[in-house]
Amino acid sequence: MKVVIELEEAPSAEDVSEIGKRLVAFNETKAGPEKYERVFFAARGVDGKLVGALLGEIFWDTLHIHIIWTDEQFRSNGIASELLFKSEKHALNKGCYLVLLDTFDFQAPSFYEKRNYQLTGQVDNYPKGHTKYYYKKTLTTE
Repeated sequence: MKVVIELEEAPSAEDVSEIGKRLVAFNETKAGPEKYERVFFAARGVDGKLVGALLGEIFWDTLHIHIIWTDEQFRSNGIASELLFKSEKHALNKGCYLVLLDTFDFQAPSFYEKRNYQLTGQVDNYPKGHTKYYYKKTLTTE
C-alpha cells in the first residue's frame, strides 16, 4: 500500500481525537489504565476575575502540571504556592505518587526547588539564550 504524507494545517477534530485514542489504547496495553483527569485550580478575586490558576492532568497516578500562572499584581502573595499545594493534595487524594512539570529559566525554577522539586533534566539554549528545566516531586502523606 502506498502512503502519502502531507502537512495538514487544519486537521479535523475527529482525526486529532482518533490519534489520541489510538495512542492511549496502545500505551494502556503497556503501562495500564491511565485513569485520566483534567485538573484546574482557579484563584479569583472577589469580583470573580481570574488572578491565578493551575492547569494539569492526572494519568498513571501522576500529576502533570502544564501551567501555573499568577497575575503580575498578585505575585509574591502566596497564590502560586497555594495553587501548587492544593494540586499536590488533590493528587495525593487521587492516589498519585508523583508530580511532573517543566519551567524556563526566566520563569520559576527556584520556586519549585524551594518546594522540594528535583531537577531531572534540562535543555540548554531553548528558547535561544535560555534553558528549559524538567522537575519531579515524589508525593508523600507526611
